[in-house]
Amino acid sequence: MIDQATFHFFRDCVTVVGVLVGIGYYIAGSQIQIKTRKAQLFLNLYNHFKSEDFMKDWTVMFFEWRWDNYEEFWSKYGPSQPEEFSKFLSMCAYFEGIGLLVSMKLIELEIVDKLMAAPIIWMWEKLDSEIIETRKRFNAPRLWEWNEYLYHRLVGKIGKKPLYFDTE
Repeated sequence: MIDQATFHFFRDCVTVVGVLVGIGYYIAGSQIQIKTRKAQLFLNLYNHFKSEDFMKDWTVMFFEWRWDNYEEFWSKYGPSQPEEFSKFLSMCAYFEGIGLLVSMKLIELEIVDKLMAAPIIWMWEKLDSEIIETRKRFNAPRLWEWNEYLYHRLVGKIGKKPLYFDTE
């Protein structure tokens, strides 16, 4: 028969093992929950990205907008043209948010790369000189910085070319 000290020792060991298993289960469950929330966040962003309105604005901006210099860009698509300017701001703000979320590791660059790389790269390559000039003229050195960050992360990951087709 087991004496009382041995019984208490085994009982305490079983309790400790039970607590450790519970902690491990909690940690594993938390990791799954974090991954699920990240996926939900990305899918919410992706639903907006693939919406008809977003795609219409993107198509107009990247296949129809043409300009030769900053002044022409600003006169055709700047604040004096609210409908066009809102497309510009909306597109930049959307990709700005994605860049920030990637930098904070709230969404994975890999997912953005697989589903959105081309439009993000095209946007920066089409608008980079206008954005950089706007930073200078308005003394706003951080303007659309997460767009630029995201562009460099994607280009660094996949290489610059080839990327589907050229919009020029």
